[in-house]
Amino acid sequence: MRAEVINKKAYVRFDDYASEVSEYKKKIALLEEKLKEASDLFKSENSLRIAIEIENIKLLNLLTKEL
Repeated sequence: MRAEVINKKAYVRFDDYASEVSEYKKKIALLEEKLKEASDLFKSENSLRIAIEIENIKLLNLLTKEL
């Protein structure tokens, strides 16, 4: 009888831990997705900055040729 109670408690704890692990896995997947989005945004922003710098250099060259 006592062994059955201990086994039942162990199963309940295992189920609780399995549920927690499942929740953590979901949260980790969500965080990984957000991290990828942030990384993509950073790459896009960096590309835009480079494009703006190139255009600024072109404009500066045109202005210096005019002078």
